[in-house]
Amino acid sequence: MSQGRYINTGGGNYNESIQGNYIETNYIKSSLHSSINLNQPAEEVAIQIQALSAQLKAEGRDPAKIDQEIANVLVAEVRKQPSLGAKLIELLKYFGSSAAGGLIGEGAVRLALQFLGIPS
Repeated sequence: MSQGRYINTGGGNYNESIQGNYIETNYIKSSLHSSINLNQPAEEVAIQIQALSAQLKAEGRDPAKIDQEIANVLVAEVRKQPSLGAKLIELLKYFGSSAAGGLIGEGAVRLALQFLGIPS
């Protein structure tokens, strides 16, 4: 009779048969990547950024790095669909307007534009 094995990965991944080179990095939760949809009006995107910022704070993320994490998500979205770069500029203008009503996120958008080399 064969006994089953228990392998505790501490929440990480386990693969018993990796062949060749293998590199694993720390990824931001996949929910983070799908939580901002740049194909919506600026007002909706701003609300999504605000919600993501609150979620990251609630998860105990370093407040000093939250804008950078959100900027990374925005950059990833624009790299997948380059035409969305213009949406970031529109979003920056929205955050600068009184319509934004104090929503948080302008810093993340500015960082994303900087990372992408788009003048703001």
